[in-house]
Amino acid sequence: MKPRIIKPEKGNKYYIYTKDGGYNPARGNPARRNKDLTSLPNCVAIYGWFNEIGGRGQIYLTKDWYPYSVIAAAKREGLTVTKEPTIGGIMVWTGGNSGLGHVAGVAEIISKDEFLSAESEYYGVDWANYKRKRGNGNWAVGCRWMEKSKIPYTY
Repeated sequence: MKPRIIKPEKGNKYYIYTKDGGYNPARGNPARRNKDLTSLPNCVAIYGWFNEIGGRGQIYLTKDWYPYSVIAAAKREGLTVTKEPTIGGIMVWTGGNSGLGHVAGVAEIISKDEFLSAESEYYGVDWANYKRKRGNGNWAVGCRWMEKSKIPYTY
């Protein structure tokens, strides 16, 4: 298994909104939408990233679950939920300024206390990689906007 690190190429159906002919249930931020990858920017577009690894279409997380509800959805679908980052897995945070939380993919494990993420930011860039560190156990260290949020994100 080799999770994607670099930004998806134009036309990749795992990052195109279903109503635009792709597999992804997420619709990118209308004010910043990538015209070639219409699920970006939106953190929940990472559900396409998760499915891309298997190469079988969007068979898991077929709805654009808000981050605060994705763990329950994953369990209902029979997916394994772990506390520690797992390569190819999705990290989930609740809270933040909007209260909706955030999700990011674990693209590479660097050490037991650091991983490289693959993610999209609804109000920011459509694709980003961060070297996130465990810090106080919240895994926010390495992501400036998450570290500086007035309302903390909780992993």
